[in-house]
Amino acid sequence: MKKYLLLLVIFLFVITGILAELSPEENLWSEKKPEIARKIAAYQYTEALKALNSVLNIARSDDLKSELTGYLEDLKCEKSVFDNLTKQLSARGKRQKIIINNQTIWINKADENGFEGSIAGLSDSVYIKKWTDVTPRQIYDLFPQDMPKTEYLYLSFFCYSHNLLKEGEKILVSCLKRFPEQQAQISRFICRLRNITMPEGGFEVYEGQIVSHEDRLYMEKGYVKYEDRWMTYDEMMEAKGLVKFKDKWVKPEDAERLEFDERALEALKGILAPKGVIDKPGADSEKLVWDSARTRETNHYIVKANLSQDALDDVCYVMECFFLEASKIFRFYMDPKNKLKVYVFKNQDEYLKNGGPFGSGGVFMGSRIMTFYQPGRTTSVLLHEGTHQFVHLVTGSDVPLWINEGLAGYYETSKFEGVKLKTNIIHQRHLRTMQERIRDKTQSSFEEIINIKLGFTSYEYAHSWSLIYFFMNYKGGKYSQKFNDYFDELKKQGWYSNPDLKGAEYVERHRKLFEEAFGQSVDVIERQWEEYILGLK
Repeated sequence: MKKYLLLLVIFLFVITGILAELSPEENLWSEKKPEIARKIAAYQYTEALKALNSVLNIARSDDLKSELTGYLEDLKCEKSVFDNLTKQLSARGKRQKIIINNQTIWINKADENGFEGSIAGLSDSVYIKKWTDVTPRQIYDLFPQDMPKTEYLYLSFFCYSHNLLKEGEKILVSCLKRFPEQQAQISRFICRLRNITMPEGGFEVYEGQIVSHEDRLYMEKGYVKYEDRWMTYDEMMEAKGLVKFKDKWVKPEDAERLEFDERALEALKGILAPKGVIDKPGADSEKLVWDSARTRETNHYIVKANLSQDALDDVCYVMECFFLEASKIFRFYMDPKNKLKVYVFKNQDEYLKNGGPFGSGGVFMGSRIMTFYQPGRTTSVLLHEGTHQFVHLVTGSDVPLWINEGLAGYYETSKFEGVKLKTNIIHQRHLRTMQERIRDKTQSSFEEIINIKLGFTSYEYAHSWSLIYFFMNYKGGKYSQKFNDYFDELKKQGWYSNPDLKGAEYVERHRKLFEEAFGQSVDVIERQWEEYILGLK
């Protein structure tokens, strides 16, 4: 107890000393600042301006005057955009209809204090609300979509004052990109928000984020910041103790495993001599019944198919190629005694008779996957279902749905060129879907997709694929290793399917895990993803 009392005395002594060093005007500003922020949060802009002016009138130091003057200018701008909203809502002869809490309201009058109106359909009703009775997000939605550029900037000030940080930053990014003449005002505003001095050259936008001019110059050269020091990406990975295997950065022990698997695959290629017949007509010409199906074991699979020997060998080679590729993303040890099973039936009828779901082209059933011979797309289905099988092997069921389906979509487009499996091919149908959605501004938010657990439609498949493709390829794969880190952390924590985590708590925990793994905010990555997907062909 004495120890804690001593610490408290020291703390009070230090604080008293700091306050003693402040001038009377600085002490007054320190006291008034929280009060002004509360008034702004309550939409009492007139009172906030009076309080701010009262401090400015007694300020003597140039630094404090500059800080107060900048704050005053920003506050006037925010007040003006809010005043314009209330004027529009209460314009004579043009009753405005708004929706608040699923109720349609006709507005008669609005000012700083709140608004009055009537509920649609109830002519004699009276609806009176203070602005503090509704959420900032509901008020934000009342602002017009096509605002002039100056008002659009001021709307970002409103967002930051009312904790709509995602919306506020998105507006600032847009303004910096579209209206360079606003850079000085935006840079000053950012400095006030972050309580920092103005960096030389102010702030700019690079890769969807707001950075200083100096930081942009480093980033344009391909440098990254690691442990507060700028370095090349390769230098950072080496500093983390990783080594490069082909085009992937992996742990030294993973590199040894991958080298062993690659040598084994090369040897298998010589044995099987893959011919690519699995995707061509004729592999079912022997008309074998399932009881007479051929079976072959490889290092990781037991493959059974009532097709030609060449087709069976092709399937074996396809799956081992895939296993090596997937092993570059997922770190795990597989017990060689527990091999994965792959069944390929000669036609759809046999597939259905043996438990294949009606209407499906293939299915993952725990330790085995099943499909049927479909010239032109057998490999695609094998890789899609094989991804589900592989992910289940690594994680069980504790993996976000978007990763499971996104990776399956990522690998299903793979093709054989000679005897090499070429991955990382753009899924054109998914790409068109996402580009249309982004242009129409109808795409789901990033957090909606990464937290979805049910209700996957063709759109969610496309969105999930686009995220995986982005992480694997953006800026030469700068996020591919971070995706591995994110996936490893998901496995380690094992909380994805935890029934005790629900709603906002679950979303917030997932956001924190994601941002720690990627070293970047969800909102920045979402903007980078949008620009990247729109630029693909």
